[in-house]
Amino acid sequence: MSEKSSSRPEAPWALWTGLAGGLAAAVIGWETWRGLELERAVQEVSRMDGRQLDEAFERSPLNRDKYFLGAIAQNAAAGTALLDRIAALPGDEYYEAMDH
Repeated sequence: MSEKSSSRPEAPWALWTGLAGGLAAAVIGWETWRGLELERAVQEVSRMDGRQLDEAFERSPLNRDKYFLGAIAQNAAAGTALLDRIAALPGDEYYEAMDH
């Protein structure tokens, strides 16, 4: 009998395992980056004046993140119009307790 030659790896599961591991690493990296970005943005918000808070609410890619919005709302410089806009956002997640 002759042996079949194949260019396929002996264990195709190794390819899938490698791909799954790579995807998991990418997701972990993305979530870590996002968490660090959120932490930085929340620290910046604490030092902003009213005009800067309005701009952050309008332009930040985090402007629907409840932790970012909470930081804006806690800033004494946030005006009533901005707070009203935050309160009017649709979504039940804004009314749930925040975990630390």
